Amino acid sequence: MRLVTRKELMDLPAGTIYQEYEPKIFRTGLCIKGETTVPWSEKNSGDWTLLDLPDFEDFMSDTTKLEVGRSVKFDFKAYARDGCYAEEQMYAVWEPDELAHLAILCENAIKASVEVTND
Repeated sequence: MRLVTRKELMDLPAGTIYQEYEPKIFRTGLCIKGETTVPWSEKNSGDWTLLDLPDFEDFMSDTTKLEVGRSVKFDFKAYARDGCYAEEQMYAVWEPDELAHLAILCENAIKASVEVTND
């Protein structure tokens, strides 16, 4: 994991996985960077789209369903604008080896959940 500035994050490709970072605190869950929509400049801190995990199509309705024991699917196409324009915000960017390890953990979780579902 490495820290980058807002300007550096905007220069990274779509698909970059990151978290907002403050000293000693991760402010968000996993975010997947979408396209840069407004380039950074001296006059504009720029903007981009992101997928903030977890994300639901209808947050209030879907979280209510979760709270009463119903299953709700994430909306993996629900990219939204960052829109915060916080020039000083730092971001912790996940590196390839960490993403590879996360993928293995996800594969194991899928196998375990299939086994539970089939029992």
